[in-house]
Amino acid sequence: MKNIIKGGLMLGAVSMLTACGDSFLKQDPLSFYEPTATYTTEAGLQSALAKCDRSIKEIFMDGNGNVLPMASNYNMSDLGLYAKTDNWGSFQDNFDALLSPTSGMADGGDSNAMKRYWNEAYNAIKYANTVLYYIDDVPGLDDKLRDEYKGRAYFHRAYKYYHLVLQFGNVPLVTKLPSSPKRDYHSTEKGAIFKMLVHDLEFAVEHVPLQSEMQYVGMVNKEACMILLAKCYLVTGQFAEAERMCDRLINETGHALMTEPFGTFVESGNPETWKVTRNVMWDLLRGVNVCDASNKEMIMPILNFNAENFTQYLTMRAMQVHWSNAGAMRDPYGVYKDRWGEAMCYNYARNNGYYQPKFDFLRVQGRGIGCFRTSVHFNERIWYQDGEIDWQDLRHNREMGNWMEMSDLKYNNPNSAAHGMGQQLWATEDFYGWKEYPEHTGDAEAGNAEYVFDENGLVIGGVKWQLGETRDGKVITEDDALVRKGDLLNSDTIRSWYPTPLWKNYVLDMVAENNPGANQFNGATNGSNGNMYLYRLAEVYLVRAEAKFYQGKNADEDVNIIRRRANAKKMLTNVTIGDICDERARELLYEEWRQAELCRVSWCLALSGQPDEWGETYSKDTWDKQEGTDLSGGSYWYKRCTKYNIFNHGPIRSNDRELNYVVNKRNLFWPVPNDAITANSEWPLAQNYGYNGYEPNQTEYMWMTWEEAVEKE
Repeated sequence: MKNIIKGGLMLGAVSMLTACGDSFLKQDPLSFYEPTATYTTEAGLQSALAKCDRSIKEIFMDGNGNVLPMASNYNMSDLGLYAKTDNWGSFQDNFDALLSPTSGMADGGDSNAMKRYWNEAYNAIKYANTVLYYIDDVPGLDDKLRDEYKGRAYFHRAYKYYHLVLQFGNVPLVTKLPSSPKRDYHSTEKGAIFKMLVHDLEFAVEHVPLQSEMQYVGMVNKEACMILLAKCYLVTGQFAEAERMCDRLINETGHALMTEPFGTFVESGNPETWKVTRNVMWDLLRGVNVCDASNKEMIMPILNFNAENFTQYLTMRAMQVHWSNAGAMRDPYGVYKDRWGEAMCYNYARNNGYYQPKFDFLRVQGRGIGCFRTSVHFNERIWYQDGEIDWQDLRHNREMGNWMEMSDLKYNNPNSAAHGMGQQLWATEDFYGWKEYPEHTGDAEAGNAEYVFDENGLVIGGVKWQLGETRDGKVITEDDALVRKGDLLNSDTIRSWYPTPLWKNYVLDMVAENNPGANQFNGATNGSNGNMYLYRLAEVYLVRAEAKFYQGKNADEDVNIIRRRANAKKMLTNVTIGDICDERARELLYEEWRQAELCRVSWCLALSGQPDEWGETYSKDTWDKQEGTDLSGGSYWYKRCTKYNIFNHGPIRSNDRELNYVVNKRNLFWPVPNDAITANSEWPLAQNYGYNGYEPNQTEYMWMTWEEAVEKE
């Protein structure tokens, strides 16, 4: 039986590192000098690698319950939008105007975590470099073990640089611990950095053992090194090598796609409200099953389950639709909230007198507040095949319980005459008032009615006034309608109207579950199992599909094997890069770093010369050097943002405010933060194309090869 790394090892790492002084953890990201830090024992190496392991988790989650760090990789993509419409100070819609080297990037909080990605990357790189710097001086290590440590450090450094480059472009390449404070780092050309990553990961693949040969689950294994190397091969244009590496991973490591239910069945929050029929996709994404011994699909996990080393990951609060928004959502009879200010669909605690087990959407959906939302492309378009929507696909299957539409959320406030009806976006009929109220207790005229329901939760009785009838001596006309057919019943559709891929988002919130008075079910809280995947085998098939596509080969089977496992209704033929990216969306939502991966795909299209789904090709010289907000030109990332999402199509209104979602072609890469530039006071750092500080001749003061960068460092 495998052991899972628990809090003891990680705590030891944190304890040792903090013993070096808080300043070591709080330095400027490009200041790596720490004369008092010594890692000349194997325990010291383990502590540094443990900090690298933890950094992978901390880039995904920071305990924030509103805007999760991962959302920053989706806010400028084809799949999602920033949606916290009550954030009046820093709403994230017009990135063309917001994003610059000196503004628009935050380290977390309610706007974004863009700068956090920069800071956390260099902090983890520092620890990986610490291992590589000291390892040859650590006594008692044989060559095999020494190379394992080196390989794991190379992986961690490569993982951070992989994303750092795909987010920030040409960045400083730091591979050593300096002997004195350093303020003259040089930027290194992004392609050169990826060549170094290939070099390092080839070593890691050779020397890091397979998971099956390791005692612990949660440490870097050979398979993780292999998939990261395959993706780096893609970026360097070595498409055949990427395909071969994926072949090895799929055929020679003992991994396999999970095709049947396995592990522990975690029911929905309340099966009486929403029943989940056990299925493989549901089981696959439950935290308790990520590291289950029977899970052959897991390549490397992100561990987040034990009290000693737990970080809240409140996906059901931050990512789920704000379905109980009393200020924006009214029922078909025009009522927003009851006399206590509670919405017509409300998050009742179990000890509330209005709680009904049949309508316990709080525990099923969580207390969503809709800070991030998925796009129409993800919600609707990618599920259409040949003009037919696929409800059979387990990843989009309401009957199995994996997917919820807004109409599946029913009005559950007993003071609503629409009680038991599915939520409506548009009124389906005119409503002129009640001629005879449905059965009720209390005073309906005064708005104090509690309605009486049948076994389905629908109100009993009631007669509505009709157009042309006489009321109080006056004939009812269209102008008397309280609600008109076709009226919009939701005034904040950005935040409060989108479906839920429940199989992806659901986490049993143990803190709330153990408290009958809880009306906030938020996701992975203390005591919950918040384990996630860093890599799983499904992505390897999709990476191999890309590698084949870039070589002009047929990639159908590598996409269709994922679709067959999900029981998709139709298989694909003549797969395009658009098909592959859409399949990544269906399968890997919130697992992949979407904008970074689309940047990578944009790069690979330019290197390969292969066309996108619209038949357009991209130049190696200009794919990353374009600017503007018009709908022509731009990288593949830009086209997907503007064709598949609402970017650059003009203002919309939501929550009684005008929103204007805009991206610039230059936003393919985020700007290098100005504080990093100014801190590096003795040499200029390169800025990305289109941003203030970019210079056409900046290649003259960059390193153009990784070998030169390392030698001169």
